[in-house]
Amino acid sequence: MNSISFPATSISGLDKKIAVILAPVMPVWDYGQFCEPLISLLTRRGFDVTVVDTLSITTTSDLGVSLQQLKEALSFITNGRPFLIGGMALGGALAQKLSCELNNIDRVISISGPTFPDKELDTKLSALVDNLETKNLDVAMNQLYEWLPPKNSYEIRAPRIDKNAFSDAINRMKAGFSILKQIDARESITEFKGKTLLMVGELSQMVSKENLLENYNSPTYTASIIKNAGMRPWQDNEKQSYKTVENWL
Repeated sequence: MNSISFPATSISGLDKKIAVILAPVMPVWDYGQFCEPLISLLTRRGFDVTVVDTLSITTTSDLGVSLQQLKEALSFITNGRPFLIGGMALGGALAQKLSCELNNIDRVISISGPTFPDKELDTKLSALVDNLETKNLDVAMNQLYEWLPPKNSYEIRAPRIDKNAFSDAINRMKAGFSILKQIDARESITEFKGKTLLMVGELSQMVSKENLLENYNSPTYTASIIKNAGMRPWQDNEKQSYKTVENWL
């Protein structure tokens, strides 16, 4: 199945813990490089990790259809065994939404994944989708990469996309941002009985603490704000990000 990509380690025994990580919106699949620190940490803690190219599974921008496609893929990967589901940005939002969709999910970790989009995030996602609708991939990429760093911080240049991959990149990103606009996981997270860790950057220009549950008090729910970080907290504050996940595990 071409939608499952980059198993960091193979599932090698019924006593092994399983983690499945869902990728963010990516114009081109990077085979799991986006979450190497998390893969390494989970592997050291005894998990067999599989990283999934989310946008090769979700073949439509319809949220309901996408969730069903992901549920089928996750059932195949885990074979009914308890597992940790995680993700970044779109992947983190989907992980939250799926938390109550499969009864063998026992932990959720979301990095820069909104529980719900507020007006500001929805406006930014809509702007990206509008540019992609008119085939302005370079404009959308440059805008996205302007929003990834912390506010008033360094600049990131958007990577060059090979012209042969333009059409696929546009379709992937348009579908991904359209799905993200539709996700509201507030009910799922409050009903989920397992452990939840949500991490967002303190200075994020997109997903922030405003996109998490406010004043939600549950012994199994942890919302962690990573200091001086934007949409990529692990890159912006590796020490706090590592410590947060390590302590939570």
